[in-house]
Amino acid sequence: MFGSSRVTQESPEGLLAYATGAALAQAGYAVISGGYEGIMEAVSRGAAQAGGHVIGVGSVAIERMRGVQTNPWVSEMVPFDSLHDRMMYLVLKSDAYIVLPGGLGTLAELAVAWELVRVGDVPPRPLLCIGDYWSDVLGKMRGSPYMVTEDWSPLEVVADLPQAITLLKERI
Repeated sequence: MFGSSRVTQESPEGLLAYATGAALAQAGYAVISGGYEGIMEAVSRGAAQAGGHVIGVGSVAIERMRGVQTNPWVSEMVPFDSLHDRMMYLVLKSDAYIVLPGGLGTLAELAVAWELVRVGDVPPRPLLCIGDYWSDVLGKMRGSPYMVTEDWSPLEVVADLPQAITLLKERI
């Protein structure tokens, strides 16, 4: 799971993240995220309350910069000193990626996962961005002369959570 640390649990994004965590756990998947606040906490809480295994992947650099700690719903924490190592672990250890709205960190995670799958450094796996947010963010790139149709093949923007869960079940 990738998504913003800057959303409240009661926001539409926070509620979607909670529902996503719960749906993933109910479908038998473990949930892995950055393990901090915002979307990461909401997805962790949803998964934990549904009886799922929740993995957080932390970074000393993030904890120092933001003054944050692991959210209380994480059952297994994997710590790293650097943001780079944290991001690579998240990308390499995931069987699929679900991306909810987010800022620069989420965009970086999406871009790294997308490119590594696209060039074959990571085996093909679902890369699902949920909602209109990503349609808007990625819209300019879709018509760009700098990308070809094949560049888009690893990534899907899906309308909602039920569609994402259906695709995961079909592909994993």
